[in-house]
Amino acid sequence: MDLAKGTMGDTTFEIGAAETARKLLHELQAAKLPPPEITWHGGDAVVMLWALKHTTYAITVTDGEFGYVVRRDRKAIKMVDSIAIGQFNVAQLSHHGS
Repeated sequence: MDLAKGTMGDTTFEIGAAETARKLLHELQAAKLPPPEITWHGGDAVVMLWALKHTTYAITVTDGEFGYVVRRDRKAIKMVDSIAIGQFNVAQLSHHGS
């Protein structure tokens, strides 16, 4: 995957989604969260997936926005449909993993 070019193998996705994903990854790294598995959704979104203890996270990133679902023991404990990247605080995710 090359987020700078908006590619994953033979699949391309929107550069805006890739740029937003890179910003989000930087914030997650700064918070010392483990790196997520990265995939894509339909060419217009980057998807980040990972698990910490009994909690799983799925973040769907588009151009300038993202939404996420946090699940614990397979039950959704928090869902956010759309957040502008400038309004994101990594603590919104990280405290759910405890």
